[in-house]
Amino acid sequence: MKKIMLAKKGKRLLSRFIDFLIVLSLTLFIFLLFVFPNSLDRKKINENGKEITRLYNDSGLFIVDEDGNYNAKCAFQNVKEIEDLYEITCVFRGKEYKGISLVESLYTYYTTKFKEYGGQRNLTIETYKTEILNIGSEQSNIKDFNEETKELSLMDTSKEKETISYFLDIYSKACKNLTTNSKIQTLTKENQNLFLKALVLFIPVLVGVSFIFDFLIPLCSPNCETIGKHIFKLGVISKKGYKLNKIYLLPRWIAYILLELMGGVFTIGAFILVSYTMFLFTKNRRCMHDFLASTVVIDKENSIYFSSPREESFYINRQKAKEGYSG
Repeated sequence: MKKIMLAKKGKRLLSRFIDFLIVLSLTLFIFLLFVFPNSLDRKKINENGKEITRLYNDSGLFIVDEDGNYNAKCAFQNVKEIEDLYEITCVFRGKEYKGISLVESLYTYYTTKFKEYGGQRNLTIETYKTEILNIGSEQSNIKDFNEETKELSLMDTSKEKETISYFLDIYSKACKNLTTNSKIQTLTKENQNLFLKALVLFIPVLVGVSFIFDFLIPLCSPNCETIGKHIFKLGVISKKGYKLNKIYLLPRWIAYILLELMGGVFTIGAFILVSYTMFLFTKNRRCMHDFLASTVVIDKENSIYFSSPREESFYINRQKAKEGYSG
């Protein structure tokens, strides 16, 4: 007498999508509106951000705008002639910055700021010439540097483009050295940790919302259905074809939240893919959480099932008795 009609694949997938959409939407609403703003230490993040901006600005190597955005002066592709190293106009976020001297900025950084940004000492003019500009080396076309005029003299004036490229490479290395400064790295890491600490709270909110919609609602419904399953008239029963003992809803939900939802996040969807591949290609169309909880999802309108074998046997005997009486 028992008749089990498995849920159609399309209906099962759509019902799960609706459930997931409800849980995700409510989780995001609660998290973004209440949890994240109240758990994020904005004051400390702003203080760290201002200090990072100050360090970039004071180095002289970077352009910093009013909003605290920064970019290396050498990152702008305006340098075409050697004169551009002494005075150039850069455009950053729609604003012009005129009269920038890359030569002077680099010199000032190494001779007055270098120690503050992790160097053992500020460099003397002679050390700057030999260690930074590499004057006298084979790869450098720079013949000398005038401390007063802040100008470079070249050994071979025909190699202007090579000299520009060489100087910008030195400038870029200085900027890279600055970004790895321990002060900046510490402040940046602290801000990242503050954001991460607040973002991690998304997980308990997700678990809490899922507990309500994926466990409590099925627990209180006659056929163990979620909202999505109710819409498509689906239900959950045991794999033997009887009404599910609702105690099995707990391991079913735990398997879903840990293996599929959380596991899917940490494996970039791999666990979800495995679970629904099992659903598509197994005989009884069971996902990972169905296997672990010994459940199947059915079309409840076209199925006939009982609470237990005893109830089924009682029903069959009663039907036989009716048929015998009628005969």
